Amino acid sequence: MRRGLLALWGEKPDQIELAHYKPLLQPSRAASPRLETHNPICKQGAIFGRALWWRSMRVGVRELEGRGRGLVATEPIAAGEEVLREPQPVCRAHLAQHLRELQEETALLVSMGYVEFWPHAVKDGRVADACRAAVEAAPAAQRSAFLELEDAFASADGQAGRFLTNNVQLPGSGECAVYALYSRINHSCESNVRVDLGADGALSVVALRDLQAGEEVLDNYLAEAHGKDADAAVRLEMRRHLAERWRFECACARCEREGPLPARPAADAGWAGF
Repeated sequence: MRRGLLALWGEKPDQIELAHYKPLLQPSRAASPRLETHNPICKQGAIFGRALWWRSMRVGVRELEGRGRGLVATEPIAAGEEVLREPQPVCRAHLAQHLRELQEETALLVSMGYVEFWPHAVKDGRVADACRAAVEAAPAAQRSAFLELEDAFASADGQAGRFLTNNVQLPGSGECAVYALYSRINHSCESNVRVDLGADGALSVVALRDLQAGEEVLDNYLAEAHGKDADAAVRLEMRRHLAERWRFECACARCEREGPLPARPAADAGWAGF
């Protein structure tokens, strides 16, 4: 995401501060998928849903073979045009500080390979409580939309895992938010959209190139981490982070060209930040 949403890179991977939590599942081909051209919130007949409806008719939620749901264009969309806009998230939580504290507390164990950070974070009381409070504070229609999203961690209560799978950090704050439609966008290192997020919570997805009707909308979850210009070492760290953070190994065309993803050495602390 743009405007400081995704990652601030230093000179080395261990200097990265990542502030983007997103949906899982890598791109693959789909066969005769079912298309839903409605916003999932709108099924509830809520005012919140109607506020999004007219801005989200250019895309639909589609069942994609082997990886759950994704978002596709329902009409041709030209480069530079808005694909969708969500005025507000379905829920939000002050989560970033809890994750920073947990990262400091577990750094040694993670570096030694005894603890895997993200599955551990889902079970942490501070993180789980913040996620649970955010979901419970949302109106019923928004809670319903949230519970339809993917949980990469198969968490016990279904709330912390969904929140960590799908949330993004709002600019200039420690507040993290989850969006109903944006959370449906799958990852590709060769994305076809960019995402703009305002401090007020308004989110806009814009086409980077022309999209055809039926084409999947794809975002690079690590777009600001040097994206197309990343060298081999940075690309390796990015791919490992995707696997560790969102629980999938990317299979986009670029990753296929780069070959299999090597396992991380046990003593490697990995990508510092979140």
